[in-house]
Amino acid sequence: MKRRRVLLVDDDPSILVSGAAILRQNGYDVTAVDTVAEALNTIAHESVHILVSDLNVGQPGDGFTIVSALRRTQPDAIALIATGYPAFEKALQAIREQVDDFLLKPVEPSELVQAIKSLSSSRREHVALQSKRMPDIVRENQSQLIERMLDKLRRLATAFGKSTLPDQALIDHLPAVLDELCRSAESGRTLISTEAVRSSVAHGETRAQQGLDFEFILAEGAALRQEILAAVHRSLLYMDLSSLFLDLSKMSESLDSQVQTAVAHNSRVLASRTSSSK
Repeated sequence: MKRRRVLLVDDDPSILVSGAAILRQNGYDVTAVDTVAEALNTIAHESVHILVSDLNVGQPGDGFTIVSALRRTQPDAIALIATGYPAFEKALQAIREQVDDFLLKPVEPSELVQAIKSLSSSRREHVALQSKRMPDIVRENQSQLIERMLDKLRRLATAFGKSTLPDQALIDHLPAVLDELCRSAESGRTLISTEAVRSSVAHGETRAQQGLDFEFILAEGAALRQEILAAVHRSLLYMDLSSLFLDLSKMSESLDSQVQTAVAHNSRVLASRTSSSK
């Protein structure tokens, strides 16, 4: 009978050594790696029957990136995630159907072997994940993104002495910005559209009318970048990793262009007002 292959992923060398030894003693072939890149390469070039991965391999949530790749190419494989957070499973109902079980760290060797045997004898079918590009994730999370940005912009406005600005005045530009980011990634173009230029110019003028200068625009641009990256991180299990870096690059270029256009017009408007008042 062909031995089943386990892909063991952890950035702790002692866990890799001890875990691989125990699994081999129980009749499994084991590939033990300590980086996401090595795990993805193994999944791409070898048959993997069982994945046992730490939740955080280098970066928080990296384990789900590995599960994502596994589900796209080898959807019938068993996937176990080891985590040090006992309540973490409750926060992950959206991806629960793609992970067969969660193990609480530190994982006892006997517990790991028993979990694999139990899941092997009572398999449930998985549907291969439908990959989503970054623009899909941004559009699906647009309401949440804007809500999270509103909270940040309220605090930012207070720091700039403009705590009385109404909520709509703080976020009314965001839908147009997000739409342009998505279009730029999907089209692959570098320059922002004529419509986005007009929108950015108007945003720069609006901020000037509100008494806010380029520093505020730069700060809100940085906050939006952080929120988009956070949304991507929360959705890593569903991301099309083959297009992720290109999409990130195009959207980042588009955001930079929109911010720079808004800053330039904002500075001209404020400079003109200063000159007129003299």
